Amino acid sequence: MEKKKATSDLEKVIEIKGLYKSFGNYHVLKGVDLDLYNRENLVVLGKSGTGKSVLIKIVVGLLTPDSGEVKVLKNSAVEEMLDAVGLLSTINQMPSELSGGQRKRIGIARTLILRPEIMLYDEPTAGLDPITCLEINSLINEVQERFNTSSIIITHDLTCAKAVGNRVAMLLDGKFERQGTFEEVFNTNDERVKPFYDYNFIQ
Repeated sequence: MEKKKATSDLEKVIEIKGLYKSFGNYHVLKGVDLDLYNRENLVVLGKSGTGKSVLIKIVVGLLTPDSGEVKVLKNSAVEEMLDAVGLLSTINQMPSELSGGQRKRIGIARTLILRPEIMLYDEPTAGLDPITCLEINSLINEVQERFNTSSIIITHDLTCAKAVGNRVAMLLDGKFERQGTFEEVFNTNDERVKPFYDYNFIQ
């Protein structure tokens, strides 16, 4: 059996330094230092509540540490997907340093690392300014074209629906009563549809 190289001989891909995280008076991480090396299987053990999940959430950007830093030094998958969503320059930034639109893009990149065939978007433009909404809409279309994904987009933003939807399915009274192109769904006198949106408004 081939002997594994000492970690000192390997290239670091993730570097974690001085990570602290508390929830109120509950101190979960107390100055964590940890390195991950290229082609290494790193097993993190510990009892429930010791902060294993918190650590992972900080590494992937779902939580922000109170202090300390996580540096991704080399990870081709991460770099490729950040580049795909136009955020390669943010690779070493913490979530608190990102705008709302950038966080949406990071979320898409995080999913793309898994090379999914199906993407699920839950209100992808919620809380964003109009220009950023247009950018996210374009990104959804680019992801579909570049990665050949099939997607379900949950949204109440009809500008988004029109921009990204090949087909629209409207849920009415607990059922999908209307399906088709955006125009087919909204070109109707159905009184249940008209209050939701006046199709002529964006003609």
